[in-house]
Amino acid sequence: MNPIPVSLQTWSVREDMKADFARTLDEIGKIGYAGVELATHRDFDAAALKSAIGNAGLKVSALGMSYADLDANLN
Repeated sequence: MNPIPVSLQTWSVREDMKADFARTLDEIGKIGYAGVELATHRDFDAAALKSAIGNAGLKVSALGMSYADLDANLN
């Protein structure tokens, strides 16, 4: 039986993400998580965040954001 991949919600480590998101994502991957559920991290550059997620060997399993944020930033 294949193990079920488990993701970590980054809101639970938001202060670490603010301090150093690349290092935090790397640590999440090292712990053994397969992915992350991103909270609304507006302060991060999208390209850098995508790169850090890939470098940590993680996948994004979900994204939590308000409808207003989604509507305002859809493009």
